[in-house]
Amino acid sequence: MKKIGLVVKNDDQAEQSAQAFTSWLSKKQSDVIRKKPSTPGESGSSFGEDTQSGKAPVDLFCVFVLGGDGTFLSAVRWIGDQPIPIIGVKFGDLGFLAETEAENLYSVAEAVLKNELSIQPRMRL
Repeated sequence: MKKIGLVVKNDDQAEQSAQAFTSWLSKKQSDVIRKKPSTPGESGSSFGEDTQSGKAPVDLFCVFVLGGDGTFLSAVRWIGDQPIPIIGVKFGDLGFLAETEAENLYSVAEAVLKNELSIQPRMRL
């Protein structure tokens, strides 16, 4: 069973999509770990995370981010230096860091679960 991280923007549309996406992932035999986005300097609240370190579990297969750049950066802070792929799904007006449009979420997720996408390491400042 693959363990998938999910960070969702505080937005009704993104939350509805996240609930449906979580159900879909469960049907694909994936365990979903939800993380609420936080701002810099704030610990945020999470479900299923390592409460001692505040970091994402090391055994995450990947993290899907449903939101904009702020939500994406929150997910980056959550995983820290761990080599966990992040898939940004744009929900909103701006989203320079998210490469996936909301309407393509399921087709991209299917490819991710089948290991059909390439990973591009990025530098973190």
